[in-house]
Amino acid sequence: MDAGCVAERVYVPGRLIKRELREFYQQAGLQLDFDWDCLVLLREQGQVVASGCRKGNILQRIAVHPVYRDQGLAAILVSELVKESVEWGINHLFLFTRPNNRVFFQSLGFFPVIETSEVLMLENRKKGLERFLDGIPPVSGERVGCIVAHANPFTLGHLALLQYASQNCQAVYLFILSATTAPFSPDERLRMARLAAAHFSNVLVLPGGEYILSHTTFPDYFYPDQVVGRAVNCQLDLLLFARRIAPRLGINARFVGEEPFSAVTAEYNKAMADLLPKEGIQVGVLPRFEKNGRPVSATRVREALAAGDWETAASLTPEVCHPVLKQHLAKLGGLGGLDFMPR
Repeated sequence: MDAGCVAERVYVPGRLIKRELREFYQQAGLQLDFDWDCLVLLREQGQVVASGCRKGNILQRIAVHPVYRDQGLAAILVSELVKESVEWGINHLFLFTRPNNRVFFQSLGFFPVIETSEVLMLENRKKGLERFLDGIPPVSGERVGCIVAHANPFTLGHLALLQYASQNCQAVYLFILSATTAPFSPDERLRMARLAAAHFSNVLVLPGGEYILSHTTFPDYFYPDQVVGRAVNCQLDLLLFARRIAPRLGINARFVGEEPFSAVTAEYNKAMADLLPKEGIQVGVLPRFEKNGRPVSATRVREALAAGDWETAASLTPEVCHPVLKQHLAKLGGLGGLDFMPR
């Protein structure tokens, strides 16, 4: 590290540091929302000269004071952030920057994943995406479909969408999001999807990993409250799917259900219907599945479970998924006095 430069890690910022950071990032032309796991500052004679932060396994908001650029501070900053991440057991890192910074970050051991006109996504694992795709069994067919679902939990609506895709394609990939979200774990959601899809001979159910609708590629999906008043930022996720993932897996159709409840998901689906056909991928949008005249949604199932209404929750989900739902409830101590301990 530069002899006159001092690195400082910030996990919970105080009022003074918040003020310093606002002034620093305003000069750098970047916004800072104070939503990070760790922020690293570099100081020269007490003044903030460089800063960057880590949120999960994503490095972001990397900036150097204009007066101190071309002095190697960005490299020191990234090195400190990587070191801090490794100390927390986080080895696979992603980084977002402007496309004109490609060469610089490549020199620091980061590799390009996908680029839009405004954003370049890199990772510190060489051929990380290729390795992820190498682990996916290949399928064949003139029409290969894809569904990406949160399935929190898996509902009759997901099943109807899967049935439609299966009937209209020679093969279908069903990717279940790998993000950890409440109340159902990624493993529980994947198990429910595999149980529900077991009778479809042409459907392959897989975890979405880091590259398919994840915290990394589409954070707006997981933080909808932060989207109010601005456009949903989903172009990167869709281009990554269209240009890197779909061609490798032979996918030429993607299926979604209508979304009347979530504004973020509805905007994502709208962007998908606009962008993917330009990349040679058809988009099929199915009307929202209804039961007894009411739309079926995972939200309704979660609300029913929270209210102790097992009958409603069970009526909106495939019967084959009920053992997983009951095991989940048993871990939480049951539901409304009902005994859900596995027998």
